[in-house]
Formats: sequence, structure tokens, C-alpha cells
Amino acid sequence: MRASPALAPCRTPVASPQLNGLLEALVKTLKLDYIRISALTDAKKALRLIAGWIEDYNEIHLNSAVKMASLRQFIRAKSS
Repeated sequence: MRASPALAPCRTPVASPQLNGLLEALVKTLKLDYIRISALTDAKKALRLIAGWIEDYNEIHLNSAVKMASLRQFIRAKSS
């Protein structure tokens, strides 16, 4: 996967406060907006669904941190 010319890869050190905060926010969103409303019977079903949830979060889910756009909408707007 190639990075967009307007985007540069950014690495956050493992176990850093920034990474911990990002992961905590992602887990909270997955729990509140996806897991809570899904009929999960076991962990295997959740693992099968998680890729779709992350795709939905990146492409469709509105995010107040990026002016009520999806993350990909925000990135596309910034790169054009």
C-alpha cells in the first residue's frame, strides 16, 4: 500500500501516552457503536465482524474530531 503524496507515514512509539489514548478511544468506539448493538454469540463471530466494523468506522462513521466527516472523507478533502 502506497501513501498518498499529501500524507506521510507517522509512527507512534509503542506504549506511549499518545498510542494508549488512540487505542483506548478506538476500543471505546468499537464497544459503544458496534459490539453493543451486534448479536454476538461468541468471540469467533466478533473476530469475523471486526474488519467490517473498522472499514465502516473509517469510511462512514461521522467523527466530531474531523468536522463531522468520516476519517477517509476528511483525508480525501485534505489531499485535494
